[in-house]
Amino acid sequence: MTIIVIGNGPSVLEHELESVIDRFDEVVRINHYIPNSHVGCKLTTFIVSDYKPKFYPEVLVKAHKIIIVGNTITPYNSNSNATILEMSCINSHLKDMGFNKIYTIPWASTGIITLMNLLLENKHDKIVIHGFDGLKCGEREHYFDNKLRKKNALEHSTTLEQRFIDYYVAQGRIITLHDYMKSSIESMSK
Repeated sequence: MTIIVIGNGPSVLEHELESVIDRFDEVVRINHYIPNSHVGCKLTTFIVSDYKPKFYPEVLVKAHKIIIVGNTITPYNSNSNATILEMSCINSHLKDMGFNKIYTIPWASTGIITLMNLLLENKHDKIVIHGFDGLKCGEREHYFDNKLRKKNALEHSTTLEQRFIDYYVAQGRIITLHDYMKSSIESMSK
């Protein structure tokens, strides 16, 4: 079973990959997102921070699973597909990688928490990622808006997050969509 986690970084706008992304068995989306020809439309799992309770009515219909990071009441809590993510196990693993407890600077972004949760579930040989750019001062924050980051992400650490991704890429547990597509083409040509 294939899985892809779509981050919200502006790099997703470099290529229209809807046909590739929507072929994955599981498509995980994080917080705010806008389906389009660059990131596809398919959704199986929606992961949302409890402090970002923007309500997407279509998510309640489309998502097979909704995971809420934190425990504050959001519009999603009443959905029968919604569960609260138990952070105690995840926090200990994130702490080993240099992150602090959630909401204690620097805490892991919802994207990194999502990846750690999937890695600990250990249901997938490889987790494909796309749009994990990190938050950098002076650069665009998300693919779906033109908001520029006015200061470095104090609450998150782009360095720690990149180190986290690099570590699991080296372990063979995470692969970027670009590398996944490249390896798929190479295996088909053999």
